[in-house]
Amino acid sequence: MEAASSRLRDGRGYEMIMGWHCRDSSIRNLVTLICLLLLITVPLTIPFNYDMGYLPCPSQAEGAVVEPPEIKFTSSLNPVGSGARALGMGGAFIAFADDATAASWNPAGLMHLLRPEMSMVGHYDDRTEGFSFSRTPEASNQYQLSDEHLNYLSLAYPFPWINRNFVFSLNYQNLYTLNRKMHFTWHYENPDGPVSMTYEENYRQKGNLKAVSPAIATFLTRTLSFGLTFNFWSDKLSDTLYDNGWVEDYHRSGRGTVGGREYESSIDKIDRYSFSGFNMNLGWVWDISPSFTLGAVVKTPFTARLRHEGKSLSHQVWPPNDTGHVDITYRDSPGDDQKLSLPLSYGIGLAFKPSDRLIFDVDSYWTEWNGYVLTDAEGNKIDPITCLPKEESQIKPTHQTRLGIEYVFLHKGMTFSPRFGLFYDPEPARENPDDFYGFSLGFGVTLGRMAPVAIDLAYQYRFGRNVEGDSIKGQNSPADVRQHLFYHSVIYYF
Repeated sequence: MEAASSRLRDGRGYEMIMGWHCRDSSIRNLVTLICLLLLITVPLTIPFNYDMGYLPCPSQAEGAVVEPPEIKFTSSLNPVGSGARALGMGGAFIAFADDATAASWNPAGLMHLLRPEMSMVGHYDDRTEGFSFSRTPEASNQYQLSDEHLNYLSLAYPFPWINRNFVFSLNYQNLYTLNRKMHFTWHYENPDGPVSMTYEENYRQKGNLKAVSPAIATFLTRTLSFGLTFNFWSDKLSDTLYDNGWVEDYHRSGRGTVGGREYESSIDKIDRYSFSGFNMNLGWVWDISPSFTLGAVVKTPFTARLRHEGKSLSHQVWPPNDTGHVDITYRDSPGDDQKLSLPLSYGIGLAFKPSDRLIFDVDSYWTEWNGYVLTDAEGNKIDPITCLPKEESQIKPTHQTRLGIEYVFLHKGMTFSPRFGLFYDPEPARENPDDFYGFSLGFGVTLGRMAPVAIDLAYQYRFGRNVEGDSIKGQNSPADVRQHLFYHSVIYYF
């Protein structure tokens, strides 16, 4: 984030460096009219995006009398960016990105930086899910999980080269947090046979997907800037900061009668995945006029390498006493390589600045989920959202809409920036996307006109009702989801 006072004074930032202005008034007026029409017609009352997607379907546990529900995990795979300032505006930052986190939203926005800066962003997430089960209502339960981590770390440096101005930044991004836990008890009665079992199941997933992302931006014309971010998703760096992957831990125990005899069983499974790949963010920012800016970003599809290792232990006792029959099965997977294809996504944003103190940003963002494919070790292509063969599944794209507002005022030599945002953030699902909505509040302070430090805080509330109905295989399991997210960032200017 630029010091707010210089950002307001300079407007488009780059004018301080290059002194360029758009002089073709007829083209500018035409484009301004078109943008005004867009601003009016975009459904601003519909909120927008902090995200959740889906990762690969786990294999079913073996050795059970009754197959357990298969759990798919829901973790953010809709591509969004980082930073407390942007998320305080609801994530509407494609056209307005003007701090070091622009590398994750729209790298062309890096050209608004006037001096070197270093930024750090922390993140806290509290998520509650209340599931209802149609076939086994006794399993209905509510689950809560919280997590905190380093969200973003960056160093940005503007410099001239070959008669052009450039900005280079080096970024660490924790883009997707893959934490989830579930616990439920359910009863099974076979109407066609003497089977009566009560099962208790626990599932926990923990991990993150991270990237080291150098980025560079420059001006193509006097009013058009272009930027590139190179995202290196690697599992080869330090395990302390950069353990790139996730772990699934599953336990199920059952007790009851089968064929009139007492029976008990248990299954324990641990699956570990590491993730590596490469993709790019391509961004453009067009300063149409002093009041309007248009931004666009494309995040390229890519195929990541998944390295999978797993262990499982199961036992069955007929009946459960010292003289009964015991079956114990232990499996230790030597590891296999899978592939996960992540989809193309792209967005467009329009920023409107009616005065030096007030800024609006409206974004629309699309993700083509039909390009999301898991290829297992045998070469089978699976839709990770439905767990069906890819040829049998067609997932519709999701379309996020975001609106953000920032107002800047000065008081006793300090700059204050309250922010507000709304968003509509659908998740991909079997038939139609699940609807998620939310709002955000943010606040920033810069200690003086040329102060070396800026502090930003943001809060987001995200919710969905009767969503994730296909999260548990074989069950109609709609959930009510509530999510509280807190972000805090510190920026130091050199």
